Amino acid sequence: MEDPEDSKTEEETKAITLRPLTKYEQNMMLRAKTKHKENITKEQKCWGKTFQGSAFIPKPEKIIFKDFDVGSTYTMTVVLTNVSFTFNSFKLLPLELEIKDFFSVTFTPPGRMSAGLTCPVTITFTPKVNKDIISIFPILSETGEIHIPLECYTKKSVISYDTEIINFNQVILGEHSRKILTISNNGALGSDFRLLDKEGNPIPLKSEKIGSLDESASLGPGDISMVDSAGNLPDDSFLAMLDFPRSGSIGSYTSTLISFRFSPTLIGLYTEIIQVVYQNPEIPRLFLRIQGECTDVPISVEKLLYDFQVCVLGHTYRERIVLRNRSLLPMKIQLAFPKDAKDHLEFNPTLGYIQASSEFEIWCRFRPNSDVFIKLRDFQDTPGVFKIPIRVTGANQVMPVNFEIRIEVTSDNMTIEPSLIDFGDVWVQTAVSASFRIKSNCHLPQEYAFVRLPPTISIQPFDGFGTLLPFESVELKAIYRPAPVKPGTELGKDSNEIYLRYKTGDLCAREVRIPYSAKLQTTPITFSSYKIEFPSTPVGEVSEFSITLNNVSKKLPYSIEIIPPPVKASGLSITPVVIPKLSPASFNRVLIKYIAEFRPCPDDIEKLGGTINDFDTDNKDRSQHYKWLIPVFFRPLINDEKVKCIYIEIRTTVINKYLIAEPDFIDFGEVAVSCRKVIEFVLKNNDSSSANIKKDPLSPYGGFTVLNAMRSIEPGQHRPIVVEFEPLSQQLFEEKLILKTITSVVSIHLKGRGVRPQLKLDPEDGLVNMGNCIIGDTIEKIITLKNLVTFPFDFSLKKLIKGVQNFNGLVNFTYIPQESKIEPGKDLQVKIRFNPDHSSERYFEHVLIDVPNQIEPKEMYIAGNCWKRSIYVRYDKPFRWPSKTEMEEESEGPLSFLAKPSDRPPRFELVFIKEAPGLTAEQIEHTKQRKIVIGNCKLNDSKSDKAGAFEINMPKVENNLFVCDMVKGNLAPGAEQKVTFTFNPLPADPLLTELEVLRGIGQWIEVLVEGKITGGWVPGGMQDQALFEVLLRAYVQQI
Repeated sequence: MEDPEDSKTEEETKAITLRPLTKYEQNMMLRAKTKHKENITKEQKCWGKTFQGSAFIPKPEKIIFKDFDVGSTYTMTVVLTNVSFTFNSFKLLPLELEIKDFFSVTFTPPGRMSAGLTCPVTITFTPKVNKDIISIFPILSETGEIHIPLECYTKKSVISYDTEIINFNQVILGEHSRKILTISNNGALGSDFRLLDKEGNPIPLKSEKIGSLDESASLGPGDISMVDSAGNLPDDSFLAMLDFPRSGSIGSYTSTLISFRFSPTLIGLYTEIIQVVYQNPEIPRLFLRIQGECTDVPISVEKLLYDFQVCVLGHTYRERIVLRNRSLLPMKIQLAFPKDAKDHLEFNPTLGYIQASSEFEIWCRFRPNSDVFIKLRDFQDTPGVFKIPIRVTGANQVMPVNFEIRIEVTSDNMTIEPSLIDFGDVWVQTAVSASFRIKSNCHLPQEYAFVRLPPTISIQPFDGFGTLLPFESVELKAIYRPAPVKPGTELGKDSNEIYLRYKTGDLCAREVRIPYSAKLQTTPITFSSYKIEFPSTPVGEVSEFSITLNNVSKKLPYSIEIIPPPVKASGLSITPVVIPKLSPASFNRVLIKYIAEFRPCPDDIEKLGGTINDFDTDNKDRSQHYKWLIPVFFRPLINDEKVKCIYIEIRTTVINKYLIAEPDFIDFGEVAVSCRKVIEFVLKNNDSSSANIKKDPLSPYGGFTVLNAMRSIEPGQHRPIVVEFEPLSQQLFEEKLILKTITSVVSIHLKGRGVRPQLKLDPEDGLVNMGNCIIGDTIEKIITLKNLVTFPFDFSLKKLIKGVQNFNGLVNFTYIPQESKIEPGKDLQVKIRFNPDHSSERYFEHVLIDVPNQIEPKEMYIAGNCWKRSIYVRYDKPFRWPSKTEMEEESEGPLSFLAKPSDRPPRFELVFIKEAPGLTAEQIEHTKQRKIVIGNCKLNDSKSDKAGAFEINMPKVENNLFVCDMVKGNLAPGAEQKVTFTFNPLPADPLLTELEVLRGIGQWIEVLVEGKITGGWVPGGMQDQALFEVLLRAYVQQI
């Protein structure tokens, strides 16, 4: 019969599956497990104390099986001691699943053990894999679980090092130092090893026996006794300076020593890293740092090469040799040098002691003579150059100090060819040149100069100064220019010597004599200038120069012909070229005109008497320089003498025109006088640098004016120039406007005609000097105004600026008439009356002649002087137009009449201007001469006119530095006398002129000159005699 339960379907079976636990049931189950676990052990309390810690202590503390072999059996007994407060027990827990098959444990269960009892536990280890085991041996006591460390180790190498840095510290050059590296193996497995470089490459080998050391002082039997040195390493590398083995081996539980020896060859700080690589890959490689420093030897020399440079035979040279001691102890030194050099080299001292950290000086003296080239031939480096080795040895110093002395020996002779300078026949008025050559025979540059030259001789180039490079020869030219001679002087042969002084280096100077000779002759035909040099002239411009041709003969007329080169070749034209007759003691002016153009060099230029220098022919900076010697033939017209010849020299220079004016001809046509016309032209700069434009002044009466400022023009740029034509009269105006830069010049032809009339003033410059008078007198002068036009016009005189005015309120200058009309073509005279009421030299008026519609106003400057007495003394001042500022400064204040007169005599200070470049003609005159004027006024009352006199007391001055041309004189009424003081400076000291640093050194000197005037008209109460002083000041160049 079938069981009903078996007949249940599968679906019914699945339907009775247990339900999942609820959250509460899960928590209750977790609590039950925790409570069960807590009840496994319990706290142990005794006498109120709770035991804490491990109840059983194992001995040994760790279970260690070292250096095991697979398949072998190892046994260890561990004794467990109860160290709790009272009874306790334990049981063994299972080992980890991975290692439980390798161990078996046997022991007798002790049951409950009282405190202090022990129980041995025997553990048997049978390894089956060659692998380290790190685990625990667990036991469970009543107070808790105890873990005993369980460690099993295979056989291996345990390498250690006493250091990872080999530091040699400081090693003196030439010595060596040794360091030992100890490698220890605390394992049962030995290994071979190699020493490689830091990249892991083998180090080149070279075997050298060095002995053995034990662990304390020498290598043991298993240590390395062969040291391999670098064979093909660079000499300056650190590895090349180290001696150490490149390979080795180490056994189990042993140590080995590696010796490193540092033998430095170069000074410096060195560091290198090498690798210690083992055959056993499990041993990590060691990166060993080796470092050391090579220091210099204690005794050192300041320089390894003492260069005496170039030494001249027959002179003595000294050099200081400095030795230094770097050590902290004094050292004895000795110097040695070759025996062959003892006749020329001397050292003092050669033996001595150098104190610690101090210096020691040895003086070397070199005295070369003619046999130096023989005795020192073994030390000759190159011809004339010797290198002598010197050695210094020091006590307790392995390496000696070596250095060299280099000497180049030379002679200071100079060769002169030819030995006699022969000028031949020389005209007195001309110059003759003769060439000669000087050659240096020295290894040093030689500065030369021709000194104490006679005034008739000059040396070119550079005035006889120059420098010869070693073994260089230079051709010089001596120019003989005879001194002027008086007619009738007998001429003959001039023979003398010139002196050449040359300096070799900074020490040696010599002076040689060069003889010369010249035969002098006179010529009756002379020129005002025998050498004519035209300024640099741009292409298309024209330059002119005139000279005077003189017949100095007093008896014979001469026929003269000048033969210039062709105009096509030279651009020179001379007028006249033929003078049929030049009478005795007469002259003729010769005009030389040069048209600047670039011309091809003629093939026969030397036959024409010319030379050419053409520079920069391929660019715009081209310049062409010609020098022409033009013959001038002459012969007397009476005597049948041979034709004789003299020469004049003409130099011309043509350059490119960098300034271009477009157009270069400006015609203003007809312009009314009362109107203006302005025309603009363009000025272009074709130069590569900025052009600062300057213009020559145009005529103030030419009617042409440049309105805009002359500003600079950048390269390649252009600037408009505005020219205004204001005709002053009805006439044709033509003028050249010349614009200049430093390198070029351009001229623009200006032309215009004025068609409107103007007023003409006589005097034309408008300067009216009323002269001198006494107080209360009157001076009258007439000026003329002329109407140049065909119709009448009115004019008026307007006072622009006034000088000193009368104290009485009356005007001091009166004009009659002051306003009027001038008929066509007529003249009108204007009377100017000067009537001062007190003495002054500053009476003047600036007057404008105002004409309606006048384009250019006419102005007058009227001035006069008034004196208390008829005899007066004043400065010698040119009467000219003063500037507006000067006019304003000349006026007196309104209360000047209250000033008290001074009791001191008037003083006139005359300063002689110091000579300097760029002075005007007037300033140049004032460098040598200064003047005062002493005069006697012409009185209106001729009966009161009296003659006067003056006297100057010139003090004695050393060397007659100051001279007065007139120390006494008489003065008639209306007469003036100029007294000139001349300054005669002493000749300049050659030292002040030759040395640049001393040029201009001097001092100002002063001389006070006293003078007196007597006679003439004198007002009542004034003495007949009056004194004055003249202070002379001049600059004298002297030290």
